[in-house]
Amino acid sequence: SGVTHISFQGPPGRYEKTESFPVAQVLTDKIFLAYQVNGKKLPRKHGYPLRVVAEVHYGSVWVKYVHTIEAYRVDG
Repeated sequence: SGVTHISFQGPPGRYEKTESFPVAQVLTDKIFLAYQVNGKKLPRKHGYPLRVVAEVHYGSVWVKYVHTIEAYRVDG
């Protein structure tokens, strides 16, 4: 209750990256986690086992190798 944002984090090291999206955007199904592409397991070079796909954002914000997902509230 009261969650306003979801953040997705890559693993520590080379692919360490965090991106956050408003819950309202996530609930539109335009932001989701992919584990397959064209019916096949997501290749390692493309972020296996999970990759964020954010259709309304540039691919540069798509987090690869999703390691942590957090829900939080931003007041204001």
